[in-house]
Amino acid sequence: MKTTGIIITMIFLIYTDSFSQIVINEIMYAPSDATNEWFELYNTGNTSVSLKNWKWKDATASLRTITGQNLILNSNSYIVICQDSNKLKTQFPLMTGRIIQTAWSALNNSGDNVIVIDSANIRNDSVSYLTSWGGNAGGFSLERMISEGASNNSSNWGTSVDPLHATPGKNNSITPKPFDLYLKSFNISPLFPSAGEALEMNFIIKNTGLNTANNFSLNIYKDINFDSIPGDNELMNSNLFTSLSYSDSVIYNYAVQNIDTGHKQFIAKVKYAQDEDTLNNIQIRRVYVSSQTGIGGSLIINEIMYDPLSDQPGVD
Repeated sequence: MKTTGIIITMIFLIYTDSFSQIVINEIMYAPSDATNEWFELYNTGNTSVSLKNWKWKDATASLRTITGQNLILNSNSYIVICQDSNKLKTQFPLMTGRIIQTAWSALNNSGDNVIVIDSANIRNDSVSYLTSWGGNAGGFSLERMISEGASNNSSNWGTSVDPLHATPGKNNSITPKPFDLYLKSFNISPLFPSAGEALEMNFIIKNTGLNTANNFSLNIYKDINFDSIPGDNELMNSNLFTSLSYSDSVIYNYAVQNIDTGHKQFIAKVKYAQDEDTLNNIQIRRVYVSSQTGIGGSLIINEIMYDPLSDQPGVD
């Protein structure tokens, strides 16, 4: 009977970890300010849950109470458990989600556990992360890709790609949207062109949405006034693509022939009517075209002191 009881308990713990309604959705374990760590909980279910007397811990610390209040986390809602609420609000002033400041156990940058336990002392969710999963020093959070996906599958986690380096209180930046195209790269060669040469432009567009993307275009602009805003009068080329499946990429090349001298700025923009995230659709590149063949860039090496006397400044 004792053995059976242990087996039943183990099965129950595995079940609750794998199918938890409240999940650990994002972890800031290496913020720029070491005293501004936090993690986010998300309610994936269709019903509200009270977080009264819920607790959390890392790999080594004792249990710490999240809240003793009857705090309700509604369906499809977020709450951030943090070390310092004032610092969190200062860093993310537009954040609208709920915040709880609680007693804290420092999270290890080299890898740690975040464990959440409900009021019945049952492990509700846990994440044993490593730095290889994502998130890193400098204030990038570790985000869960699919909230309903496995907690301890490294492929379900990654580094935030949000411009603010994290997404507390809102949908994670690496969670696939139904429709989302991403201008993955925009490269120009040669890096230091000369007048009369051809300027080669290389683009990669990736479909990070869950559905096939149909009828989208890549527009290339010569930013004449250098305002970084693509204008209709600056459009150089527009190429239409008919279809791109989920997770696939398309490569496109374009050349500007017989380039003239001076500073040049170009804008590439993906236009897709159904796109749900247009922040990753545009990139800007700037080059300087020299008037002399074989000399690129607006700065040149003009003089070299390769063998100074031993008593001259800068010589050890």
